[in-house]
Amino acid sequence: MSETDWRHRIAKASGLSLDRLHDPSVLEDAVASLWMSGDPLSGLLRPLSAAPPSLAQPEVVFGGVCWQRCLVRNRDLTAWGAPLEGIRPEASEDSPALGISLDLARDLAHAQGGRLPRLAEWQAAVAGASPGNHGLQWGGPSEPGVFPAARSGILDGWGNAWEWTEEGLAVGGSFASPPHPAPTSTARLTSFRIVR
Repeated sequence: MSETDWRHRIAKASGLSLDRLHDPSVLEDAVASLWMSGDPLSGLLRPLSAAPPSLAQPEVVFGGVCWQRCLVRNRDLTAWGAPLEGIRPEASEDSPALGISLDLARDLAHAQGGRLPRLAEWQAAVAGASPGNHGLQWGGPSEPGVFPAARSGILDGWGNAWEWTEEGLAVGGSFASPPHPAPTSTARLTSFRIVR
């Protein structure tokens, strides 16, 4: 499907005009609303790619901090007994958990013996990472390991899901964001990773 066809389908499903969808923040909010509502859109918003069969290292050490390589996945939430309200029924258990509030992310990170990364730590760990899932907006979030890792070994730092930091800012952008968006406190397609 072309990007033009994709935008037409998003416009129809969201009730927004095509002109409004040229604003990246309006487009991301429309996609977030559709994704979080579970609107199937005939497969329009589906995970793009499956992960490789295994990820050899679940954690990496970078900058003196032990990092969870991947964003928290749906399977992690299930294992921890966390609420699953925002998970789409057809979402893979290996897809990043989306729609996680900052408070829930902090609580879950602390319950697992860790915390959220600080903004400066995240920026250092993700610097030099490939653009990731950005520009593939007519898909959805990818499973971990589909895109190349940053030099730190961190996966999916850009463009899979917004990622919470200790400062309460979401970084990295989602699959519906333009490349390298500025940190924000209002993102909706949010996930997190744990550092120790």
